Amino acid sequence: MQAHEVETTVIAADATETPPVLESTVGDEQPVVTVPYSSLHPSPLNACTKPLTGIPALAVSIRAKGLLQHLVVHEMKGSRGRQRKYGVCAGQRRETALDLLFEQKDITVDYPVPCASSAKVKPSPFR
Repeated sequence: MQAHEVETTVIAADATETPPVLESTVGDEQPVVTVPYSSLHPSPLNACTKPLTGIPALAVSIRAKGLLQHLVVHEMKGSRGRQRKYGVCAGQRRETALDLLFEQKDITVDYPVPCASSAKVKPSPFR
């Protein structure tokens, strides 16, 4: 067998170069806003039909690092009262992990949860 030499080039980062700014929107999507945990409810529109697995491990990760991916929600009908209710249509495992953290008293009812929606979600005062 012959040994192949591979030439590598290391490019030093320019000290004047600034890192890219993280955005809270992608394309034409709605911006990510925070809503209180108590406003979140399972949605009948959620397409996930598989049994949820790995919830305790996900809860440990959320407790340690926070929620790394926002939930996708829609306003639920009949929630025009004092506190709006949002159905979680994407992120059911994350919502269930938040439920577990609430049961374990690691988060409170006003815990700010990052959410995006195809309909306009009113920003929370927690943001």
